Amino acid sequence: MCKKIILWILVILCMSLIFGFSAQEANESDQTSTSFMSMIIRFLDADNSLDDETVSQIAARLNHIVRKGAHFSIYAVLGGLIFLLIGQYRSGLLKPLINSVLLSMLYACSDEIHQIFVPGRAGRISDVLIDTAGALCGAGALLLVIFIFQSKKQYK
Repeated sequence: MCKKIILWILVILCMSLIFGFSAQEANESDQTSTSFMSMIIRFLDADNSLDDETVSQIAARLNHIVRKGAHFSIYAVLGGLIFLLIGQYRSGLLKPLINSVLLSMLYACSDEIHQIFVPGRAGRISDVLIDTAGALCGAGALLLVIFIFQSKKQYK
């Protein structure tokens, strides 16, 4: 019972995080991802050879990739969490995988609809596809790990 409660809380927190990011206006969202990228560039620039202007230019160029990577990653986490949660209620592995990807896709659709109402933002089908691919990878990775551990248990 404790696992179920923790997983429910984690799923709701992940969805809330996604909702919060989607509620940011376009400029604020863009600034958040650019600032994050600038911090990473500064961290990787151990000898501080890059000036502020160069860091800003690199961050601006990588912004699109970072944003799409964030979509993929957060939905990989969500897909994995939903997969684990469904697994607490249903036996087997394939049905929880399919259901977790479908539920994540539905949430991605609702998220993109939500963004239509946020100033400067737009709902994009391409983002739903990226989000769904992330959910599939996250849930699929957990399925693979579970399958490997179950296979090892059988041979002992």
